[in-house]
Amino acid sequence: MHEDRFPGHKFLPYILIAPSIAVIFIFLIGPFGQSIYESFFVSTPFGTRTIYVGLRNYIRLFSSPDYLNSAVATFKFAAFVIIIGLSISLAIAQLLNQKIRGVGFYQVALIWTYAISPTIAGVIWASMFAPATGLIPYIVSKLSGGYMMNWMTNGQLALFIVAAAATWKMLGYNIIFFLAGLQNVPNEFLEAAQIDGASPWKAFWRITVIFFVISVVAIIQLRIVTRKAIYFR
Repeated sequence: MHEDRFPGHKFLPYILIAPSIAVIFIFLIGPFGQSIYESFFVSTPFGTRTIYVGLRNYIRLFSSPDYLNSAVATFKFAAFVIIIGLSISLAIAQLLNQKIRGVGFYQVALIWTYAISPTIAGVIWASMFAPATGLIPYIVSKLSGGYMMNWMTNGQLALFIVAAAATWKMLGYNIIFFLAGLQNVPNEFLEAAQIDGASPWKAFWRITVIFFVISVVAIIQLRIVTRKAIYFR
């Protein structure tokens, strides 16, 4: 029998979610649609005149080597942040989900990175990798016999460092999602798998992943949307 969660208030759920839907349409879907529409026109600097040009803007865009290079760099950045970042976050969340002494301290210590301002995080990483005074270039120089690592003159190295910084910054955010999903996995299923002789690795993929796959999908969607928002900004 269907249970009515809002007895006597049939339209209350729709009223509650209406503000969120309105914000999404007004600030996301609306501007996105307007941008798509205006991409088929060219206009004067002050917008006093517009001319319909069809796909000419897109042809010029995808014919530009600079744009194609920036698109490739953006997708590399997004792939690193999503694949490497989520893999590390999942491993840490799995460790934090174990019954170990002082787990509360470890949870707070590993989640705090998300609370840091992006500006502060940028200053920290810029200071760490500063070519002349940074700790990381100094260590690399000592270990490599004098090699001076300068990410400011190396595009691929700069992309890697920026992607690593973004991964570190969002580490706590991802861990929160993964940890919440892992804690919702019923222990009865894991205990039954252990009794049946399943290895921890097999139990993780056959039981744990299935139960918290919704959290994984939500995080991936958020990361993709975030990367696209940065790219199209």
